[in-house]
Amino acid sequence: MMPFSMTENLKYQEELIHAWKETFRGIQPLPYPELIETHVSWVLLTKENAYKVKKALKLDFLDFSDLASRRFYCEEEIRLNKRTAPDIYQRVVSLGGSLSAPHINAEPVFEYAVEMKRFSRENEMAHMLEDGRLQALHIDSLAEKIAYFHESLPSITGGVAGMAYGTYDFLLHGLENNYSELGTIFSGSDLMPEREKLDALEALHFAVLEERKETIEKRHRDGFVRECHGDLHMGNIVFIDDEAILFDSIEFSPDFRCVDVICDLAFAFTDLHYFGRADYAWQLLNRYLEETGDYEGAALVDVFGASHALVRAKVAAIRYRQLTDDAQQAASLKESRRYMALAREMLEDRNAGLLITCGLPGAGKSVFSRAALGTIQAIRIRSDIERKRHYGFRSLQSSAGGKINIYSETASEITYGLLEKLADTLLDAGFRVIVDAAFLKKAERERFRHLAADRSVPFVIAMITASPETLLRRVTTRQMQRNDPSEAGPDVLAKKQAQFEPLSSEELSCTIEIVNEDGHDFMSDESGWKHLNQMLLAP
Repeated sequence: MMPFSMTENLKYQEELIHAWKETFRGIQPLPYPELIETHVSWVLLTKENAYKVKKALKLDFLDFSDLASRRFYCEEEIRLNKRTAPDIYQRVVSLGGSLSAPHINAEPVFEYAVEMKRFSRENEMAHMLEDGRLQALHIDSLAEKIAYFHESLPSITGGVAGMAYGTYDFLLHGLENNYSELGTIFSGSDLMPEREKLDALEALHFAVLEERKETIEKRHRDGFVRECHGDLHMGNIVFIDDEAILFDSIEFSPDFRCVDVICDLAFAFTDLHYFGRADYAWQLLNRYLEETGDYEGAALVDVFGASHALVRAKVAAIRYRQLTDDAQQAASLKESRRYMALAREMLEDRNAGLLITCGLPGAGKSVFSRAALGTIQAIRIRSDIERKRHYGFRSLQSSAGGKINIYSETASEITYGLLEKLADTLLDAGFRVIVDAAFLKKAERERFRHLAADRSVPFVIAMITASPETLLRRVTTRQMQRNDPSEAGPDVLAKKQAQFEPLSSEELSCTIEIVNEDGHDFMSDESGWKHLNQMLLAP
């Protein structure tokens, strides 16, 4: 029998793992079993399953040093990941019998492992982006999955060292540690330019964090700090039948997973920016906000995104110091610099501006605004969605038969008031904002023009047009399919056509017209998008 103390020693652990691997030979087709080693675990791969064994380590951020702790954290890994990937995470298994021929669930117990169902790594988000298979439908699926996950979680109030998770003090402490550690790495004379850039980034980061302090504390009080995933980068997201699955949640420390929900979302938001798909990053953020209505939280995506980028910069810098190969060193240093540059980009002013749509039902206002949000990097507020949210309906749920006519003049006035309030909140946070609504009346448009003037930001009207025949065809088809939040059919179209108040000459001076008709591909019109961007940069 192997003494219990042997499992606390990496040498004996490694012998056990290799012996376990040998027990699979002859009963698994080649090339299985495979053994993969990471910094903190071994993963044994069979054809159908994967078994993760935690190394007997005690580090600053984790403690797997004894068998009891490894069993506990295996159970935590199952508990946490069952929330988002129940078909992948199966159970905790024991490993025992004899050191030379260990088996699952044999006695005495030497070790514990997490049993998982295997999936194709080719379908991990990072791989799909790299080889061009990642599409808009995957981003929508991811946003919806994260939103559903976050909304299922209760708020938490715990913390460490007298600091509650997700508070300003907790975030400040973590940020100070990361800058201190990275500053130490950049302390050598060979990295003085990097140290100077780091010092400037640090000052900016702390300044923006201070600006967001009130929002951070309010969100903590309002329950937006929850036991989230904690490491939701693209390597921990897989698509199975085009559905996003979130896996490998942080089990070893609640410090990393007990965060504001926007902090959790910001991992993938940051990754998409870094790998050149800012359009997908903004699509992800927008779809998430539409699902949750958490527009207030958007103000923190810059702080959290920059913090994630800073950690990546630190990891790359550590690797730079550890490597000896010149080419590998250069690559690691370049990566660290790029992440620092991304952090700064996220924290700098966003050139706030306000864009409203104007058009009849079926003109394609939402098609345009969806395309625009990634191109001009904006947050969109859709009247169809916010109207239904306010009156207690889901976005695709019909309001017919409800106690209140949510399309009455009074309801519409309330809806425009909600849109104005949300737009003001987002403009205050420095965002470009798209308000996707009909804006058929001049008074409605003037209301938002005054908002832009009060905020001293550019104001643009996007006039979306299509022929009467096209409008009728589109609303008729949409009403039959019931796959859009808008409920406007032919009767509503006729009513709105009669209500439309043409734009004045003053309004036309800040208007861009989009013809959304067959044969007019506005989404591929680079000059048109460039012109729109220039209008939003105007004083």
